[in-house]
This record gives sequence, structure tokens and C-alpha cells, in this order.
Amino acid sequence: MLFGIVLVGSVELPLFGGIGSFLIVEDPLAPAAPIIPLGGRLPFREMEAAKLYRDGWAPRVIIVRAALSAEAAALLALQIKKAEEWELSDEVLRQQGVPASAIVSRRTKELAPLKSCRRLTLCFQTKMLR
Repeated sequence: MLFGIVLVGSVELPLFGGIGSFLIVEDPLAPAAPIIPLGGRLPFREMEAAKLYRDGWAPRVIIVRAALSAEAAALLALQIKKAEEWELSDEVLRQQGVPASAIVSRRTKELAPLKSCRRLTLCFQTKMLR
């Protein structure tokens, strides 16, 4: 019985790997209106966004503000100032050669209208991000 389970287990792994391989698609890069690094994995996503910017893939980098974590909320309640992730993202991008004029963040007036996905989509269609 145990031999049958081990045998089935050893056959299933390569079989499932082969079945799922068609789901992996590598699309070539194409120019974009903005580059939007997702939150998390700071500073690596910002460093890659800066490289894409320097290589000319987009004229802007948008920093999206992450939700306030429980830890950040507790520090705020204690009146302890801690840099928010968007502030660190902004600093990494600048350090990596992205000019301030190409970064859209809470520091810029341009981010004020970006309060929902619908507004973000409309923003892409305007000259503001081109």
C-alpha cells in the first residue's frame, strides 16, 4: 500500500508541473504611460521601476500609498513619527536617478485626484501622465 502511494506521488509531481507550464507566459516589455511599482519588497520594486524609467519605458513613476498597518497606526497613536512606505519609495526612486518631476506621489499635487481606480484610469487617458 505504501509503495503505491509513493509511486503515485512520484508520478503526479512531474505531471502537474507539465500541466501548469502553459500558464506561464513571458510578454515582452512595451512602453507605458506610468510605471507603478506595487507596495512591498521595498526597495527592490522601486529599484526596478527606476531602471525601467531610465531605460525609457515610461515618462512617470507613480507611488501608490499603502494602507496603514497596525504597527504604523499604533506608532501614530503614540505620536511617534515613522517614515511611510511611500516616502521611502520616493527617496529610493530619487536616489536611483528618477527626477522629482517624474515621480507622482503624495508630495505632488498630481496625486490628489488619484483616489480610486476609476480616477486613475481617467488620469491615464489625460495629458497629465503622458
